[in-house]
Amino acid sequence: MDFIGTSDPLNAHHIFSKSYAKYRKGEDFKAIFEFLGEGIFNADGEAWKFQRQLLHSILNNEELQNHMTTTLKLKMECTLFPVLDARVGGVRGEVDMQDVVSRFMFDYVCLWVLGFDPGN
Repeated sequence: MDFIGTSDPLNAHHIFSKSYAKYRKGEDFKAIFEFLGEGIFNADGEAWKFQRQLLHSILNNEELQNHMTTTLKLKMECTLFPVLDARVGGVRGEVDMQDVVSRFMFDYVCLWVLGFDPGN
């Protein structure tokens, strides 16, 4: 399976906004990431365009953005920073950032989407 990767914002804009039809994910991608379902991450063509427009309109809501910002700031102050402070001040002084950030993001997404903080 061939993949194209980029970190250039202009390339990303071209791929995701201007020429999305030229960059199809294909059947191999869908087979590997089947667990993601038929959502925006696996969609191609018009289905992807529709889902992108829908998600874009939802995320551009100012009230939602303010809520997300407030929730994220509070979650960071109450959970992420204390965890990092405790672990860095520990005996080993090592932090598994992938574990910490993964747990933090899981909790944040649950809080944002479901209104429930699992406190992972």
